[in-house]
Amino acid sequence: MTQALIFAGFDLPPDREADIIAWHSEEHLPERLALPGFRRGRRYRSSTAAPKYLVLYELEALCVMESPAYLERLNNPTPWTSRSVSQFQNNFRSCFEILSRRGRSRGGFVTFLALPEGAERVALEAGAGRVTFARCDIGRSSIHTTEAEAIRNRVMTGDIVLIEADSREELGRLSRPYLVSAEDEPPVYELDHLLEAIEA
Repeated sequence: MTQALIFAGFDLPPDREADIIAWHSEEHLPERLALPGFRRGRRYRSSTAAPKYLVLYELEALCVMESPAYLERLNNPTPWTSRSVSQFQNNFRSCFEILSRRGRSRGGFVTFLALPEGAERVALEAGAGRVTFARCDIGRSSIHTTEAEAIRNRVMTGDIVLIEADSREELGRLSRPYLVSAEDEPPVYELDHLLEAIEA
């Protein structure tokens, strides 16, 4: 069962975008999903939000972030990884503990919103979507590694609500309780690539 998430986002320079997306699909995602404790990796793309790309890794537990296998990969990036991550712009990366989750469907659209302290964490009936409440683990998000030093990610803090749906309309409906005002629009990301771990 998924108990934690690695949540990351980045923009890319247009002249390097095709090569970096190929790296992410062909090398990075398979490399991560081969590690113990990684269950699923997804990359999303937005035509309007910033950053343009959003990546979600589902983990069995928070302690996966401190496993020898994971840290070995972070401290020994491949040449393609080093070239690619050096081009990241407007990037962030954080590890989140899942607090609660409602709904089972993982749709092709996703959004995330920061939750103010004390905000109500009650989801609408999820319908064809899924609503996840999660809290940032700052310590595990800030572990110093060779890769982290190269990328210099921002760390998201606090609690978030992650919303998944099978349509933009359903995503908007599920997001509505967590928007600051009725005029606000949530950032919308559409599934671009998915990889699941192979069960032993």
